Amino acid sequence: EVAGKIVKLVEAFVSDHQELSRLGVSVSIGVTMAPNHGFDLETLYEKADTALYVAKEKGKNQYCLYSE
Repeated sequence: EVAGKIVKLVEAFVSDHQELSRLGVSVSIGVTMAPNHGFDLETLYEKADTALYVAKEKGKNQYCLYSE
């Protein structure tokens, strides 16, 4: 839910600033949750990175919760 709000806020901010819009600024977010996806920072970071690339594949202004 928080990631979705962040995406919408960034999207609105970019649309309000024409120079950012022209540059194609967007946001993609990968989300993990402890302890569901791991306990240590390295594991959580790796899984968030995996989710990030899934979000990027979906298109601009997306987020993805990590899933096995």
